[in-house]
Amino acid sequence: MLGPIFPEPNIGKDAVVKVLSGFLETIDSLEVNLRFAQHRDVAGFFSFTCNGLTVKGNEHLHLNEDGLIDSIKVAWRPLPATVQVQKVFASKPGFPAMRLVPASDA
Repeated sequence: MLGPIFPEPNIGKDAVVKVLSGFLETIDSLEVNLRFAQHRDVAGFFSFTCNGLTVKGNEHLHLNEDGLIDSIKVAWRPLPATVQVQKVFASKPGFPAMRLVPASDA
């Protein structure tokens, strides 16, 4: 799973379940707005709230030949709210929070 919570991909079912469970425990609400599938690709569009922030997102799941998920890619917007939610989430398991910096400081 590649997404906005960790800078590196999470690999393996246990790691992904841990991240998704922690995410669901962190947010206040979740609304799935649209989902569709074609062949072995599934896409979902959603919005969620966390600490008064509203974030919109989408995810792309790819299924292997056995119908099991073999990759997940997640994107959230707007970026400032995404960073704030990531900070809230990061404080729970104790990993580094991300921060926005001007491009000249990167």
